[in-house]
Amino acid sequence: MKIKGFTLIELSIILIVMVGLALISFGTSSQLISKNEQQTLTDQIKSIIQYAKIQAINLGHSVSLAPLDASSGWSKGIVLTQFNKNTTKEEVLYQWQWNYHYWTVDWIGVNSTHKIILAPDTAHGISNGTFTLSNIRTSEKIKLIVNRLGRVRVEHLD
Repeated sequence: MKIKGFTLIELSIILIVMVGLALISFGTSSQLISKNEQQTLTDQIKSIIQYAKIQAINLGHSVSLAPLDASSGWSKGIVLTQFNKNTTKEEVLYQWQWNYHYWTVDWIGVNSTHKIILAPDTAHGISNGTFTLSNIRTSEKIKLIVNRLGRVRVEHLD
């Protein structure tokens, strides 16, 4: 009676091929995840600026965008605030929070590095400046340049 099955060499070859395919798919999927995170973060920041502009117009006074957590900068999220004249304090209108482990977000503005002020009219505009998105793992950098009218232009730095 003859026993049918695979030999040790055949099993080794199959295992090596499967490990090779797994490594290739892992590299491709991590690159895809990084690209998706970059696109999502870019789109979120653009929509946050548009939303803040609309809120400034609707409320009729200036609003501010600031980092969600002052200690970690802009990398954890953004908060939209307005100054309440009655209480002389900043009130939170809305906040956006994200958790991208490999991306850091920095803001360098004309008047401030810790706040973006958006006015309700075009005469005063907003604080123009640049968001820099940096991927710690891949060293990829993207600049989101915000002009006085709140338009955002994206530049990929290599």
